[in-house]
Amino acid sequence: MHLQQFKYTSEVRHVSAPFRVTWYTDWKLDGFPELIHRWETNQELRPSLVITGGGLHWMQHHPPPTGDPFRNFLTTLAPHLSRLAAAVPVYFKLTDYVPRSYTEVNRYPDFNPKAITLYNSIARQQLQGTGVVIWDSTLKLSLAYTEECVRVRRVTPDNYEWNCADHGHIGYIMLEQYTDMIYNVFCNRFLNLTEKYCNTGND
Repeated sequence: MHLQQFKYTSEVRHVSAPFRVTWYTDWKLDGFPELIHRWETNQELRPSLVITGGGLHWMQHHPPPTGDPFRNFLTTLAPHLSRLAAAVPVYFKLTDYVPRSYTEVNRYPDFNPKAITLYNSIARQQLQGTGVVIWDSTLKLSLAYTEECVRVRRVTPDNYEWNCADHGHIGYIMLEQYTDMIYNVFCNRFLNLTEKYCNTGND
Protein backbone atom coordinates (compact mmCIF):
# COMPACT_ATOMS: atom_id res chain seq x y z
CA MET A 1 0.00 0.00 0.00
CA HIS A 2 2.88 2.37 0.69
CA LEU A 3 3.93 1.86 -2.92
CA GLN A 4 0.44 2.92 -4.06
CA GLN A 5 -0.11 -0.46 -5.72
CA PHE A 6 -3.63 -0.55 -4.30
CA LYS A 7 -4.67 1.57 -7.28
CA TYR A 8 -4.57 -1.61 -9.33
CA THR A 9 -5.92 -5.10 -8.78
CA SER A 10 -3.04 -6.93 -7.14
CA GLU A 11 -2.18 -10.00 -5.10
CA VAL A 12 0.09 -10.49 -2.11
CA ARG A 13 1.19 -13.88 -0.76
CA HIS A 14 2.93 -14.79 2.48
CA VAL A 15 6.23 -16.51 1.77
CA SER A 16 5.90 -19.18 4.49
CA ALA A 17 2.20 -19.35 5.38
CA PRO A 18 -0.84 -20.29 3.30
CA PHE A 19 -2.07 -16.73 3.27
CA ARG A 20 -3.02 -14.77 0.19
CA VAL A 21 -4.69 -11.38 -0.14
CA THR A 22 -6.16 -10.12 -3.40
CA TRP A 23 -7.09 -6.45 -3.75
CA TYR A 24 -9.71 -5.88 -6.44
CA THR A 25 -9.89 -2.30 -7.66
CA ASP A 26 -13.58 -1.43 -7.92
CA TRP A 27 -14.16 2.01 -6.44
CA LYS A 28 -17.96 2.02 -6.73
CA LEU A 29 -18.45 -1.78 -6.61
CA ASP A 30 -19.88 -1.71 -10.13
CA GLY A 31 -18.02 -4.91 -11.04
CA PHE A 32 -18.71 -6.75 -7.79
CA PRO A 33 -21.71 -8.81 -9.03
CA GLU A 34 -19.61 -10.12 -11.94
CA LEU A 35 -16.74 -10.97 -9.58
CA ILE A 36 -19.15 -12.86 -7.31
CA HIS A 37 -20.39 -14.75 -10.37
CA ARG A 38 -16.80 -15.73 -11.28
CA TRP A 39 -16.26 -17.05 -7.76
CA GLU A 40 -19.52 -18.99 -7.82
CA THR A 41 -18.78 -20.59 -11.20
CA ASN A 42 -15.15 -21.40 -10.27
CA GLN A 43 -13.77 -19.11 -12.96
CA GLU A 44 -11.71 -17.55 -10.19
CA LEU A 45 -10.44 -18.99 -6.90
CA ARG A 46 -13.07 -18.58 -4.23
CA PRO A 47 -12.09 -16.54 -1.16
CA SER A 48 -12.29 -17.69 2.44
CA LEU A 49 -13.20 -14.20 3.56
CA VAL A 50 -14.43 -11.07 1.75
CA ILE A 51 -13.97 -7.53 2.98
CA THR A 52 -15.57 -4.81 0.91
CA GLY A 53 -17.05 -1.37 1.27
CA GLY A 54 -18.24 1.61 -0.67
CA GLY A 55 -19.68 5.03 -0.27
CA LEU A 56 -16.89 7.56 -0.65
CA HIS A 57 -16.79 7.50 -4.45
CA TRP A 58 -20.58 7.34 -4.65
CA MET A 59 -20.67 10.40 -2.44
CA GLN A 60 -18.24 12.23 -4.70
CA HIS A 61 -20.08 11.47 -7.93
CA HIS A 62 -23.67 11.31 -6.65
CA PRO A 63 -23.71 13.78 -3.77
CA PRO A 64 -26.32 14.09 -0.99
CA PRO A 65 -28.72 15.34 0.36
CA THR A 66 -30.74 12.15 -0.15
CA GLY A 67 -28.10 9.59 -1.19
CA ASP A 68 -30.72 7.90 -3.39
CA PRO A 69 -28.29 6.68 -6.12
CA PHE A 70 -26.22 4.89 -3.46
CA ARG A 71 -29.36 3.49 -1.83
CA ASN A 72 -30.68 2.24 -5.17
CA PHE A 73 -27.35 0.67 -6.05
CA LEU A 74 -27.16 -1.19 -2.75
CA THR A 75 -30.69 -2.46 -3.36
CA THR A 76 -29.48 -4.15 -6.54
CA LEU A 77 -26.23 -5.33 -4.92
CA ALA A 78 -27.85 -6.78 -1.78
CA PRO A 79 -29.05 -10.08 -3.33
CA HIS A 80 -25.55 -10.79 -4.67
CA LEU A 81 -24.01 -10.03 -1.27
CA SER A 82 -26.61 -12.16 0.48
CA ARG A 83 -25.81 -15.12 -1.78
CA LEU A 84 -22.09 -14.63 -1.19
CA ALA A 85 -22.53 -14.26 2.59
CA ALA A 86 -24.28 -17.64 2.68
CA ALA A 87 -21.03 -19.22 1.47
CA VAL A 88 -18.25 -17.14 3.07
CA PRO A 89 -18.03 -14.42 5.73
CA VAL A 90 -18.58 -11.00 4.15
CA TYR A 91 -17.70 -7.75 5.92
CA PHE A 92 -18.82 -4.38 4.59
CA LYS A 93 -16.65 -1.56 5.89
CA LEU A 94 -18.40 1.74 6.47
CA THR A 95 -17.01 5.02 5.11
CA ASP A 96 -14.36 6.70 7.25
CA TYR A 97 -14.41 10.33 8.29
CA VAL A 98 -11.55 12.04 6.44
CA PRO A 99 -9.98 15.52 6.80
CA ARG A 100 -11.58 16.85 3.60
CA SER A 101 -15.03 16.47 5.12
CA TYR A 102 -14.02 19.06 7.73
CA THR A 103 -11.48 21.30 6.00
CA GLU A 104 -12.83 21.71 2.45
CA VAL A 105 -16.53 22.19 3.00
CA ASN A 106 -16.62 25.33 0.84
CA ARG A 107 -15.04 23.45 -2.08
CA TYR A 108 -17.00 20.24 -1.48
CA PRO A 109 -20.28 21.39 0.12
CA ASP A 110 -21.86 17.93 -0.08
CA PHE A 111 -18.86 16.17 1.43
CA ASN A 112 -19.08 16.62 5.18
CA PRO A 113 -19.47 14.58 8.37
CA LYS A 114 -23.26 14.69 8.06
CA ALA A 115 -23.09 13.23 4.54
CA ILE A 116 -20.73 10.45 5.67
CA THR A 117 -23.11 9.59 8.50
CA LEU A 118 -26.00 9.54 6.01
CA TYR A 119 -24.23 7.17 3.62
CA ASN A 120 -23.21 4.87 6.46
CA SER A 121 -26.80 4.74 7.68
CA ILE A 122 -27.94 3.87 4.14
CA ALA A 123 -25.45 0.99 4.05
CA ARG A 124 -26.70 -0.29 7.40
CA GLN A 125 -30.31 -0.15 6.25
CA GLN A 126 -29.86 -1.67 2.81
CA LEU A 127 -27.64 -4.54 3.97
CA GLN A 128 -29.78 -5.48 6.94
CA GLY A 129 -30.86 -9.10 6.75
CA THR A 130 -28.35 -10.03 4.03
CA GLY A 131 -25.97 -11.90 6.34
CA VAL A 132 -23.28 -9.28 5.67
CA VAL A 133 -21.48 -8.02 8.78
CA ILE A 134 -21.24 -4.24 9.02
CA TRP A 135 -17.68 -3.25 9.99
CA ASP A 136 -17.99 0.02 11.89
CA SER A 137 -15.19 -0.20 14.48
CA THR A 138 -12.95 1.96 12.28
CA LEU A 139 -15.21 4.99 12.47
CA LYS A 140 -14.06 6.31 15.85
CA LEU A 141 -10.44 5.80 14.84
CA SER A 142 -10.91 7.71 11.59
CA LEU A 143 -12.70 10.47 13.46
CA ALA A 144 -9.84 10.76 15.97
CA TYR A 145 -7.31 10.89 13.12
CA THR A 146 -9.31 13.51 11.25
CA GLU A 147 -9.81 15.71 14.30
CA GLU A 148 -6.07 15.60 14.97
CA CYS A 149 -5.36 16.57 11.36
CA VAL A 150 -7.74 19.51 11.65
CA ARG A 151 -5.98 20.60 14.82
CA VAL A 152 -2.37 19.99 13.66
CA ARG A 153 -1.41 19.18 10.06
CA ARG A 154 0.92 16.30 10.89
CA VAL A 155 2.95 14.60 8.17
CA THR A 156 5.56 11.91 8.76
CA PRO A 157 7.60 11.66 5.53
CA ASP A 158 8.71 8.33 4.07
CA ASN A 159 6.18 6.13 5.88
CA TYR A 160 3.27 8.62 5.93
CA GLU A 161 1.81 7.19 9.10
CA TRP A 162 0.47 10.70 9.56
CA ASN A 163 -0.40 12.27 6.24
CA CYS A 164 -2.73 15.14 7.01
CA ALA A 165 -1.77 16.80 3.73
CA ASP A 166 -3.86 14.13 1.99
CA HIS A 167 -7.32 15.41 2.81
CA GLY A 168 -9.17 12.59 1.09
CA HIS A 169 -7.69 9.64 2.99
CA ILE A 170 -6.51 8.68 6.45
CA GLY A 171 -2.87 7.91 7.19
CA TYR A 172 -1.19 4.55 7.46
CA ILE A 173 -1.13 4.75 11.25
CA MET A 174 -4.86 4.05 11.02
CA LEU A 175 -4.75 1.61 8.11
CA GLU A 176 -2.24 -0.52 10.00
CA GLN A 177 -4.66 -0.62 12.93
CA TYR A 178 -7.38 -1.77 10.56
CA THR A 179 -5.08 -4.48 9.23
CA ASP A 180 -4.39 -5.69 12.77
CA MET A 181 -8.14 -5.89 13.42
CA ILE A 182 -8.64 -8.13 10.39
CA TYR A 183 -5.59 -10.25 11.09
CA ASN A 184 -6.36 -10.85 14.75
CA VAL A 185 -10.00 -11.71 14.14
CA PHE A 186 -9.54 -14.12 11.23
CA CYS A 187 -6.04 -15.56 11.26
CA ASN A 188 -6.50 -18.67 13.41
CA ARG A 189 -10.09 -19.17 12.33
CA PHE A 190 -9.10 -19.78 8.71
CA LEU A 191 -5.44 -20.73 8.71
CA ASN A 192 -5.13 -22.96 11.81
CA LEU A 193 -1.63 -21.67 12.50
CA THR A 194 0.28 -21.30 15.76
CA GLU A 195 0.64 -18.12 17.78
CA LYS A 196 3.88 -17.57 15.89
CA TYR A 197 1.62 -16.33 13.11
CA CYS A 198 -1.63 -15.52 14.85
CA ASN A 199 -1.24 -13.43 17.98
CA THR A 200 -4.91 -13.32 18.85
CA GLY A 201 -6.37 -12.53 22.22
CA ASN A 202 -9.78 -12.78 23.84
CA ASP A 203 -10.65 -9.12 23.36
